[in-house]
Amino acid sequence: KNKVSKKMGIKWIGQHVWDFISLFRNTIDVSPGSAAGGAAVTVNNTDIDQVALDVNASNTTAHVVDITADAVTTGNVINISADGLSSGSAIQIDDAGSDTTERGIIDITQNHASAKFAYPIRIDCNGAQNCIKVDQDFANTAASTIAGYSYTLDKTGSSTSNNTMYGFLSTLTSDEATNGT
Repeated sequence: KNKVSKKMGIKWIGQHVWDFISLFRNTIDVSPGSAAGGAAVTVNNTDIDQVALDVNASNTTAHVVDITADAVTTGNVINISADGLSSGSAIQIDDAGSDTTERGIIDITQNHASAKFAYPIRIDCNGAQNCIKVDQDFANTAASTIAGYSYTLDKTGSSTSNNTMYGFLSTLTSDEATNGT
């Protein structure tokens, strides 16, 4: 079912192949044909207290994970289902880097001028009392201008019609007015 590139000259023999992978210094290339009818790689971890996929990278200038999915139109490039969560998170990011260079922990860019309905962040929240919760604890002791929320709205394209611009637009709707304001 699964095949490793013939360049390495090994075949998948059930679980035993994992014993031999540490012997190879080459990269692994998984390239199923278009008629494969399934995922190119599947990780099915049944050990409930072990990590299913662990990447330890010493990269300093190259990306650790690089995804090019320019052909995707209606599918999702990354799809996460985590219906069993209780106190865990679907994504958890921890940046404890001490470098003072300005950076974004998450950078999202939608940079095609005609894609006016491609929202960089869209959140659909149906159960939580607060859709967005921000807890900022500024621990730096240097003199600083601190803002819990900083927003810049720039209109950079010329228009042939009038534009209505809002720095913040809020629409509140209540289907049940009881005990609501």
